[in-house]
Amino acid sequence: MDGSLMGEDFTLAITACWVISALCLGAIAAWAVARYRKVSGNDHD
Repeated sequence: MDGSLMGEDFTLAITACWVISALCLGAIAAWAVARYRKVSGNDHD
């Protein structure tokens, strides 16, 4: 097994993991903010 190839695959896997995690956190944050604003708006009306 080539060490450099293994290193590239490992780096790619970590990068993909970080990207997926960031997208998930961003989606959750956007949903939470939208839900909070909706509830706040209903409370104020």
